[in-house]
Amino acid sequence: MPTIMPALQNAAQQAKQATSGTQATAGGDFSDMLKNAITETFQAQKTSENMSIAVANGENIPMHQVIESVNRAELTLQTMVSVRDKALEAYQEIIRMPI
Repeated sequence: MPTIMPALQNAAQQAKQATSGTQATAGGDFSDMLKNAITETFQAQKTSENMSIAVANGENIPMHQVIESVNRAELTLQTMVSVRDKALEAYQEIIRMPI
């Protein structure tokens, strides 16, 4: 879980700054955090793909590093899918609220 902990720590730090009176642009922090998470997921996927291709081509890369890279990519993708699902559920719940 090395990729999730920094994201959670970053979110906690941003929440702490927001509650301590630090001014933030409306929606800027969340959108930046979302962009960073998407970028991190994409980079993990590319790293995993590149390492897998390198091993298939016969390069001398320790197998545990390849497996760790693939697991990290899978975990970040699952996390992003879960966040997306929760966001959609929240949006649908808000839409269903009576006015």
